[in-house]
Amino acid sequence: MNSKDLGWIAGFIEGEGTFNWARVTPCVSVSQVQRWPLDKLQRLCGGNVYYIVRKTKNPKWNDYNKWYIYGDEATKLIKSIYPFLSPKRQEQAKAIYTKRYQQVNAPKLIKTICKHGHLWIKKNIYTFKKDGRQICKVCARGWREKWLQKVVINQEVLNGNI
Repeated sequence: MNSKDLGWIAGFIEGEGTFNWARVTPCVSVSQVQRWPLDKLQRLCGGNVYYIVRKTKNPKWNDYNKWYIYGDEATKLIKSIYPFLSPKRQEQAKAIYTKRYQQVNAPKLIKTICKHGHLWIKKNIYTFKKDGRQICKVCARGWREKWLQKVVINQEVLNGNI
């Protein structure tokens, strides 16, 4: 892509676009009533263009088109147009790029305790052979005791002892 195209892309996104997160992945999007600029963006950068029909039928509002690019492609686009952006947009771009870098390069966390605070060590973990799920044996014992108490109470009710 030449610098003229990068300048056009940066200017268009600067005026009409947004940098944000779509769940856990970076996203660059632009909305327009006219489709041709979004088709040009798609041709230059990739991504997808969708036609959005407004649910509320306010006569002043038109249906519109929206261009999206996600993930690593969005991160690459942000990096390539960064020098052409205003300082405010550069801060937004830097935040997106930094978060994505941390996300990709983060070490995988090792589980050390269960959600109830019991140690997550080999002798304290039961692994289901069928599907590989793992549960804390201390928590499982607690669940079993509560279940047995309910069974005993239900039997006593059925026998008329309560």
